[in-house]
Amino acid sequence: MEAAATGVGAYLTQLAGEFGAARILATAGAADKRDRARSFGADDVFDHADPDWPSRVREVLGDATIDVAFESIGGESAAQLLDLMTPLEGRMLFYGLLSGRPAAIGSTDLLPRGLTLTGCGGPAWLGRVAAARAEILERAAAGTVTPVVDSILLLGDAALAHEKIEKRAATGKMILAPRSGASSSN
Repeated sequence: MEAAATGVGAYLTQLAGEFGAARILATAGAADKRDRARSFGADDVFDHADPDWPSRVREVLGDATIDVAFESIGGESAAQLLDLMTPLEGRMLFYGLLSGRPAAIGSTDLLPRGLTLTGCGGPAWLGRVAAARAEILERAAAGTVTPVVDSILLLGDAALAHEKIEKRAATGKMILAPRSGASSSN
């Protein structure tokens, strides 16, 4: 689970635990974010800013491999996961570009390993997400999963929200409220 302290990453980490993942490995860039990822159920958390993080994952895995990877960073990060994945069965779900760069993998990387890459975007995927919205809200209301909200800011403070996101200081969703009386920040 990459970027496991983000709003989506934290949700996916919680779901992986709920659905019985044997072990949840995660990445996060700062120490406080790694602690947050652990609080959402990650068993081991690695600093994705450390260029040697794939070697550390290999040490923790031993002879085991990764069956499912949720890739949200893009750039070289996706390619670094490939040799850690289960040959012929490994699946990578690609849902973000937090690095601002496309994933540096292609069919010649996937084919010899027998891995599957699923793009989680576009109208068809978003339709699936919309169809699951009621269930997601029910899970949150029941306390089965914890939504991660960093701050609720007034719409007029949108620049502050963008600044926090650009500085990678946000740990969860930034909500912009249209009227006063709704502001709160972590």
